[in-house]
Amino acid sequence: MWKLKFCFSAIAIVFLFPACTRHSGGDTPEQALQEYINTGFSAKSLDDKKKLLDLSTGEAFDSLEKITDQDFVHQFVESKLRLVSLKTKDLRKEDNGNVSLIYEISFEDKANNVGSMLTNKKIAFLTLDPKSSTWKIKSTTNVKSLVERKEDLVVMPQAAQPPSQH
Repeated sequence: MWKLKFCFSAIAIVFLFPACTRHSGGDTPEQALQEYINTGFSAKSLDDKKKLLDLSTGEAFDSLEKITDQDFVHQFVESKLRLVSLKTKDLRKEDNGNVSLIYEISFEDKANNVGSMLTNKKIAFLTLDPKSSTWKIKSTTNVKSLVERKEDLVVMPQAAQPPSQH
């Protein structure tokens, strides 16, 4: 009987221990990107800046590190943006082991009580961190942006300026 209890305990430790030692980053590039974006959109405090830094490397890390705490709170914590969807489309492996991942992100902007849906097609560049064996965001590049407004966009023509006389 004790052998059965010991065997059950050993199996439980093997399967539960990895769950208790959660690391930052993703086991796949898609998971890393998902975690990075979810952390950015759900930021509640400056602690989330540290989480984003843990998920970043290279240019992405440097850019995020340069943001002042006050700017981070304004851009992330107080943001009026709500993530609607994230779709990864095309994963490409580079010769050096890095990957590029095309993705489309849609989010709603609730600023100024004017609802707008924004969709960005982007490319994320990721690298496998040898220390943690997780994928990290190196940089992102915007490919295309689309803005859909819920209210009509009114464009007012400017009055023609009379030609200047010399």
